[in-house]
Amino acid sequence: MGDAVRRWVGIGVTVAVAAVSMQAGAVELTGKERSFRSFIVDPVTVDQGRFRLEVQGIKIQDLEGARINLIGFRIPKPPQLYREQIGSEGGVFQLLGSYGLAPNAELGFVLPGYIETRTVAGQKETKEDMGDVQLYGKFTQPLGDLVRWTAGLQMSVPSGSKSKEFGTDEVGLNPFLGARLTWKRIGFGGQVGYAMFTGNVPDVFNNSWTLFLKGNDFYTLRGETVIRVFHQGGFRNVDLTVWPGVDLHFSDRLLVRPTGMVGRLASPEWGIGLGLAYLL
Repeated sequence: MGDAVRRWVGIGVTVAVAAVSMQAGAVELTGKERSFRSFIVDPVTVDQGRFRLEVQGIKIQDLEGARINLIGFRIPKPPQLYREQIGSEGGVFQLLGSYGLAPNAELGFVLPGYIETRTVAGQKETKEDMGDVQLYGKFTQPLGDLVRWTAGLQMSVPSGSKSKEFGTDEVGLNPFLGARLTWKRIGFGGQVGYAMFTGNVPDVFNNSWTLFLKGNDFYTLRGETVIRVFHQGGFRNVDLTVWPGVDLHFSDRLLVRPTGMVGRLASPEWGIGLGLAYLL
C-alpha cells in the first residue's frame, strides 16, 4: 500500500508541476504563503489586527513495523515481540489560530485531537483524546528585497493524555529560526529549531524545508520536507516526512488545502490531509 501511495503522490506532483510550467501569464507569489506541517515556524505573519483560523484533518497509516506515534515519539515495543507485529493507523484533527499582533509579529495556538487504532500482535485497541496545546509567538524582518527571516518560540502545554500517548505531561519549549526567499512564482525556505522538555521527554532537533510554486490566481503548489531527530529507547530516531500539497484560493479569505504525506526511515508510511483556512 505504501509503495502505491508514493507512486500516485509522485505522479500527482509531476502532473501539477507540468501544468504550472505551461501556465501562461502566471501571477507571482505574495510572500504570505503558509506551509501545512511547518505552519508555526513559517517566516510569515498575519496582517496586524487580523485573525486567521485553519482546521486540519490528517489520516496517518503505518500498518507494519510502526515506530513513531501520532505525537512524534517512539512507540514502545514489548520485548517478546518483533517490531513488525506493531501497526498504527489514525487521525490528527487540529484547530490553528493566528493573530497579527503588529505589522511583523504574530501570536497563535494549535488545539490538537487524536484518534488511533494500535495493533499489537494481532490485537487492536482504539483510543481518542485531546493532545498537548501548542502556543507560539514570532516576528519577521526583511533581509533585502527577496528574503524574509523569522525568530520565535513555541511552547507545548501538558494538556494531553500521556497514558494514551497523546501528551507528554511535561512543558516543552522550541526556539526556532527560519528564512524564505520569494522570487516571482517561486518561494524557498528553511527553518531550524530545538525542542526541550522538562522531565524525561527527549529533546528534539527539528528542521524543515519548504517550496512554493505559483500556478495562477486560483492555485499554488507547495511541498515540505520535515526532519526530526531525537534519542529515545536506546535509539537515534530519525523522523523524515515529505508533504506535497496545493492551496486552492476560493476567495481572498477562504483557502482549501489538500495535502499528502510520505514517510521515510522511522516515520509512518503515508498520510493524506485537508486544511480549510479562513481569514477574518
